[in-house]
Parts: sequence; structure tokens; C-alpha cells
Amino acid sequence: MKKPKPPKTFEEVQEYIREKKLNVNPQIFWDYFTVGEWYDKEGKPVLNWKQKLITWHGRDKRTIAEYKSKKMNDRERASFRRRERDEQEDWLRGKSTAALLDLKNDKRALVAHWLIDEILNKRGYQLSQRKLNL
Repeated sequence: MKKPKPPKTFEEVQEYIREKKLNVNPQIFWDYFTVGEWYDKEGKPVLNWKQKLITWHGRDKRTIAEYKSKKMNDRERASFRRRERDEQEDWLRGKSTAALLDLKNDKRALVAHWLIDEILNKRGYQLSQRKLNL
């Protein structure tokens, strides 16, 4: 099996990253491969550390882009959920107490039952009263 060919110094790694404008933390890269005695995660020797740096650069760029897109999607999703909840709450507020109780008892109704409970509580209606009267 071939032996790894590590860089001579940490400064050599830093210089290459600066020269190529790579998005890699030189200390993390250096520590990772130094501790692993310049073998990769599959146990293969690092024969070209510059190529490894370029691979790490591509991985870091993907990770950042994926994180940003996921974050945007989460924000959009949260905004959508708030709008949906507000619309459903407005619609439910227009219903009478009897209509709300009917919706709550209808298991097929696509409404947030907890939202109905909130509206009924604000109106001073006790759900336990309804159960006792049945």
C-alpha cells in the first residue's frame, strides 16, 4: 500500500487555501488529517492533499447552500402556516357556538379542533358543560 504524502507544514496548507481562494478552514483540515495520520475516512492514504482541499471546498459550498435553502424553506413554511391558521381562525370566528360544536364533533372536518377550543374558551363556553349536558 502506498504511503500518504502530507504537506510539509500547516503554513503550506494555509498558503494554498489563500492562493486558490478556497472556502475551507485550514485548522480543521490540518487537524482532521494529522490526527488520522493522513489517511482518509475510508482508510486510504492521502496521496494528493491539494485535491483533498478542493474536495473539502466543494463540500463546504454545498453544505452552506443546502443550509440556506432549507432555512428559506422553513421560513416560507412557517409564514404559510401562520397565514393558514389566521384564515381558518377568521372563518371559525364567524361561526355560531352551535356550529363550532358541530364542527368539533365532526371527525371528517378538516379544521384545527384546538383552534375551535380556543375560540370557545374566549367566548366563555366551557367544554365540560357540553359533555355534562349530553
